[in-house]
Amino acid sequence: MLITQAMRELNREAWFLNYVTSIPYYEACAQATEDFADLFNRLLTKHDGHGIGNLDGWVSRYLNHAEEIRRRIEFVRYGDYMPMYGQLSDTNRDFRGLAEQNIYGWRTRAEDRAWNTALEHMSRLCCVGAQALGNAYWHGKLWGDEQTNCVGRNEGFAKGASYGLDFWQAHGLIPVPEAYPKYELDYSLSCKTGEICPRNGVWVPKQVLNEGLEHLHIEFVQQGRLMPPLFRFHLEKQVDGNIVNYLREMGEEPDLDAYTSEEAISTMEEAVWYPLVLLGDLW
Repeated sequence: MLITQAMRELNREAWFLNYVTSIPYYEACAQATEDFADLFNRLLTKHDGHGIGNLDGWVSRYLNHAEEIRRRIEFVRYGDYMPMYGQLSDTNRDFRGLAEQNIYGWRTRAEDRAWNTALEHMSRLCCVGAQALGNAYWHGKLWGDEQTNCVGRNEGFAKGASYGLDFWQAHGLIPVPEAYPKYELDYSLSCKTGEICPRNGVWVPKQVLNEGLEHLHIEFVQQGRLMPPLFRFHLEKQVDGNIVNYLREMGEEPDLDAYTSEEAISTMEEAVWYPLVLLGDLW
């Protein structure tokens, strides 16, 4: 069955999930991590900063992250994505102690901007890659063991896989293809939530066929892991209570609109999933 014009957004989301789980994308994550470490090291050399605090240790740490990402690419070549999920998550979140990196004032403002830009680029790439694998890693197992452990824990793209794609493309993190490839559903294969996934790739829950993508998710799933539940979400306006309470403690009445954002509130349900394949690959 071909995806109809009304479902063409599915092509964009499927392309995106396939791209951010591809070896070229993981190579870009490794290169961005290595580039950040190289910039860090060159600035230390320029300002005679080697030996100050633990700055050299941070250079080594990120060079090690880049090496580990490349090592885990070899697992991906054989169909195992879970080591990559752990490494991208670690690289993105590894900021412990990094705050000391400029307390000695060894960088100029222009160099500081370049340093932060490189760090942000690396972090965003690794974050998006980890998000694409999050639900595949956690939620099939949690659903099977005890569904209550899974409630409200959408580890993937809370507002849909392509919600922030325009932003990432504008910032050069994700390429903009001339046209998105077309996909079709392979109805010869299906898998229920909690069953073992028979194939790596992007899977679509049956509910999307009737309701579209507005409040539903498609997922990248790894062969051999349990199929995750479907996450159904709606958007609610949420006030950042921490900031608001802090400002009030300081004697200031905050503008609530300034600290209000739309958050995705997720609920889970069981689903029958079908794999997506490139148009023509079934024939």
